[in-house]
Amino acid sequence: WFVGNAYLNMGQPVQALPALQRAAELHPWHPQVLSNYGAALVANGNPLQGAKVLEDLLVSYPGFNDARKNLTEIYTILGMKTEAIRTISYWEKFSNPNPFSVYCKSIRGRLTDN
Repeated sequence: WFVGNAYLNMGQPVQALPALQRAAELHPWHPQVLSNYGAALVANGNPLQGAKVLEDLLVSYPGFNDARKNLTEIYTILGMKTEAIRTISYWEKFSNPNPFSVYCKSIRGRLTDN
């Protein structure tokens, strides 16, 4: 996982993907590993595959904010407005006060501007 994460952070997603895929196979319960694997898939041109990894991750860890933000960005970039709104609605529904209220407002604005 550390090797894959290092490659990902250095902007080398092609090199990161095999290491993060292996880490995800070895640690399918580790939220940070799965989140980074999803990010590597997206960075390698597979946003739907990356989204699926993050969606599955959020079933087990719904409060894992990094994955939720990454998934929201994927949906927003792909123009999947309903899915993006559903994803940020988690914070709006379950967080009081909502520490992501500015982010949620920004996403809603980006979705209505398009």
